[in-house]
Amino acid sequence: MDKTEKVGSSGTVSYSNSITQFHANFYNLINTRSNVADPKISDSSRKFVYRREPSMDSITDNGHPYVVVGSPSKSPVAKSADGSLRILLRTFTITIVSTDDDYNREGKGKEDSDSIAEDIENTLDNAGNLNTLLGYNVSPDIDYDTSEATPDIQEDKDVYVRTIRVTVKGGLVVR
Repeated sequence: MDKTEKVGSSGTVSYSNSITQFHANFYNLINTRSNVADPKISDSSRKFVYRREPSMDSITDNGHPYVVVGSPSKSPVAKSADGSLRILLRTFTITIVSTDDDYNREGKGKEDSDSIAEDIENTLDNAGNLNTLLGYNVSPDIDYDTSEATPDIQEDKDVYVRTIRVTVKGGLVVR
């Protein structure tokens, strides 16, 4: 994965774009530094949020911590008698990967993971963000479950991996 991966702009979710636009809306919400701060670099010069697991070769020494906003799955919950309206349940996973082995931030992996998780939870709970999502035809009925940051080894580094499983209930899609 290179640093040029692109995600579309935020916008209204419709029947024809219900996966890609839904993903873009949440990706862009998480990728906004005023919502989720990068504990390593305060400006936005470093790639920090990805749509899939990045290649360690492409992120070099500045790679940790990082966040992956996964693509959503969707399942119909109900639809109108004429089929013109569908209510969907969407789920996706946000993964936070941090390390204690960063030469500039030795021993900060767990702390970084905690800080990023708190920012994401606050972003998902923020009334203004929920109103924005509602304006994009995304239900503000959002639940999430955050795992503990668990130690792992990746690319010969001790890392912490934490997941936030997000469920959005009642997203309305108009055909």
